[in-house]
Amino acid sequence: MKHKRSRGISILEALITLVVAALGLLSFVVMQSRLRANSDVSKQRSEAVRIAQENMENLRAFGTLASDGTVANNLAYNTGVVDAAAAKTVLASAVSTATNTAYTLTQSVTTSAQAGMKDIRITVAWKDRNNVDQQAVLRSVINGNDPRFAAALSIPPSGSPIKDPLGRDLRVPIPAKDLGDGTSVFKPDASGALAFVFNNDTGAITSKCTAVSTSLATAQLGTADLASAGCTSVNGLLLSGHVRFSVGSTPDAGSPNDAPQALSMRIDLDATTPATGTVGTTAQLAAAAWPTAAQAVVTTGYTAPDCGTQQSKTVRFATPVNWSQTNNNTVQTVTSTFITAVVPVATALTAAGVAPHVNLPAASITGLSDLGERFVAYTCVIYPRDMGGVMAWTGRSMLVPAGWTVGSTAATFKVCRYSEDYNLNGYVWITSGTTVTAIDNAEHPYAYLKANIGLNNQNFLVIKGNNACPTDGATEVNGTGGENYTNETTVSHQIG
Repeated sequence: MKHKRSRGISILEALITLVVAALGLLSFVVMQSRLRANSDVSKQRSEAVRIAQENMENLRAFGTLASDGTVANNLAYNTGVVDAAAAKTVLASAVSTATNTAYTLTQSVTTSAQAGMKDIRITVAWKDRNNVDQQAVLRSVINGNDPRFAAALSIPPSGSPIKDPLGRDLRVPIPAKDLGDGTSVFKPDASGALAFVFNNDTGAITSKCTAVSTSLATAQLGTADLASAGCTSVNGLLLSGHVRFSVGSTPDAGSPNDAPQALSMRIDLDATTPATGTVGTTAQLAAAAWPTAAQAVVTTGYTAPDCGTQQSKTVRFATPVNWSQTNNNTVQTVTSTFITAVVPVATALTAAGVAPHVNLPAASITGLSDLGERFVAYTCVIYPRDMGGVMAWTGRSMLVPAGWTVGSTAATFKVCRYSEDYNLNGYVWITSGTTVTAIDNAEHPYAYLKANIGLNNQNFLVIKGNNACPTDGATEVNGTGGENYTNETTVSHQIG
């Protein structure tokens, strides 16, 4: 007889299946519990690190080195950055995301072997949900520098950020002799007894020497020569430039190299009380505020300026050098170089004549040539006074002819000045006769207003009195114009 085949599952099979499923669910619950615990510890650890960092930064924010009771809420490095007297409890409400966790912070400070430094150890401890001890430790070093030094970082450096080829401030005259001690010396007149010492970093004039040997040129001077040269400390600002001559029927502002006439410089300092509301404004630069050209006035409160002039020319020569470099495994060697120098116009065009002005032995000067440039180099040192907390001066520079006359006829001469909105900051020079109503000091105005830095390249052009001051030529644009990359704009300065 045949047996019927069983259908469905037995109770035993069902129980086994249930047990297996229960074990799987239990494992999942355990895993979820551990994930939540680990997530909770991770969050607590982040909070602990933040608490430690906050405490560390509080220590870094000390206000003084020593205790100072006059400073409110001050933390002193010597008395505040020390071991904590006792551990402190940081409640959960003190952290960014509140939890039921309470943290215990301990602070340990020891003096480092390095002078002026302290080793900091901050420990933040807590118990997790499983009552297991956890902790985060942060260590660092705090240097005991006076916080006042940090404020010095916000003070802009003195002088120009751009240096000349010798690494000096641009307001130090290029022919000045570097003395090797952070200063340079310069004689406005090579045969004179007056010299000035400049700070190489700031361009400020720090000393005035009135008894320099008249037989020594600037390039020959050294610190020993100044030791007995009657040098005194001063606070001076430079005003310098060139006076060039172009006395043909059509004046040339680009290459004016006619023979210079004898002249001296005069500085008229602000001698009148400006009209109400014009003090310290461009309206104070009006010509009406100044004395006539025949007068030279030094206002009470100023020290009289010092000016010197030198009729000059440029020369070029070769001199031996020893320089080499390797480029693509090829050694390139240079044994001579060309130098361009400014020398007094009366200097003989010989190696012996030029040598004293370039501080080179005559035997090392070869191939000497005259470049044909002629001009008067002028140097004025003006001693500023306090103008509302700023040491500055307000004044006007004027040419004083020697043997020639300023006027408006062909037999006389007109003085023009190179002047334009060179820095393109939107100031436009506007002239009415000799009055300039808007221009920066460095752009050579008719008169300087509250000048508080040295000013160079304040250049003049002397032309025939019956000619107009030349303006800039056409600028080269896409090859359609002349190659004119120099601003040659001039305006009237002295017309008689």
